[in-house]
Amino acid sequence: MITTTARALRRLLLHRQGLLEWQNANASGALWRSHLWGETGVLTAIERLGAVQLDPVAIVERNHHLALYNRVAGYQPTMLSALYREKVVFEERAHARCVFPLYDYPAFRWKAAFRKQRYGIEWESRCGEAMRAVAERLQHDYPLPARAMESDGKVSGYWDGANARTKDTTQAIEQLWEGGDLVVALRENEERFYALAEKWLPSEWFQHEPLSDLEARKRLLNHYIQALGVFDEGDPRLGWRSVGLSKPRDLLKQKVREGELLPVQVEGVQRLYYISAQDEPLLRELEKAEVTPHISWLPPLDNLLWRRERLEDLFRFQYRWEIYLPPAKRTFGAYALAILEGDQLIGRLDPRLDRKSGALHIQRFALEPGVSLTKERRKRLEKSAHSFADFHQAELELFEI
Repeated sequence: MITTTARALRRLLLHRQGLLEWQNANASGALWRSHLWGETGVLTAIERLGAVQLDPVAIVERNHHLALYNRVAGYQPTMLSALYREKVVFEERAHARCVFPLYDYPAFRWKAAFRKQRYGIEWESRCGEAMRAVAERLQHDYPLPARAMESDGKVSGYWDGANARTKDTTQAIEQLWEGGDLVVALRENEERFYALAEKWLPSEWFQHEPLSDLEARKRLLNHYIQALGVFDEGDPRLGWRSVGLSKPRDLLKQKVREGELLPVQVEGVQRLYYISAQDEPLLRELEKAEVTPHISWLPPLDNLLWRRERLEDLFRFQYRWEIYLPPAKRTFGAYALAILEGDQLIGRLDPRLDRKSGALHIQRFALEPGVSLTKERRKRLEKSAHSFADFHQAELELFEI
């Protein structure tokens, strides 16, 4: 075990996520967007992050596009769509629906099969006939969106409560996808097009026996460690769990014993963190580095914000996504983005894109207590606001700091 400062550990986290430019006498590190661009850069960013969370909320551009915008120069949503067509990414659930590089498919295929085994009887009772009809249609005609499946049947879907309002074929597609039988083959204008996994993906992914339970859990834990970079064993997502936490924790302890992981105690923080043992020299370099105060606007489901407790421990920043609160109870806004400057989270702003008028409105803006609005910081914020508006092909309206 080693002891370090919150500053050093948050810098390591930011470096691992491509959001930090730094240098000292011995080494340096750059923002990913300084050297990643185009479709190749998007795939590289997803590979380095491990996963990017997908979300349909479109108050401004969607979460997955904003996460990639912050890490890939000149990013456009069509670049991610192209990766689906090239069959180099797939969608599955980690803690939520995410896009992954295709080489991670075997471990998540095991996770899907585990869900199918656990919930198959329930799925069959809910919409078994519709599942068979969907699978038969996709044998010969694919990829297709859910709206292409004709049916008058209704079931109680995930968001319906007791009322049966979801088309049974739509729910059937969800169950088939969760069980690994379907893949999202394409995303066109955020609409998902589905195909049978074994018909769409390269045959090499199905020529071998599925992973054993132990091997799959090891791979899922390895993927989690890569995606989180800096993590604690109290995280309920540990190992992208599909069963209880005991097995991922046992594997975690084994990695510590074998020297792959290093426990890190942060000064003034009760929670114990873990990093890759290979990152220890980098952690020491980052402690004494000079950081460039670049600004990034982070969407609510950005990888950096996944673990709220980590934000509080390392950044002294409390973040809550207020979209599910009644408007009167919101402090910062429905889609408040966290403002990252260098290695500090300095505030929040709540943007809204008016697609009819082509205007980007900043509805609320707030700096953290103790963060002053210097002349240089104002210029950086204004520059980042105009870049954000340009990404949305919108005019920035009345942004006054």
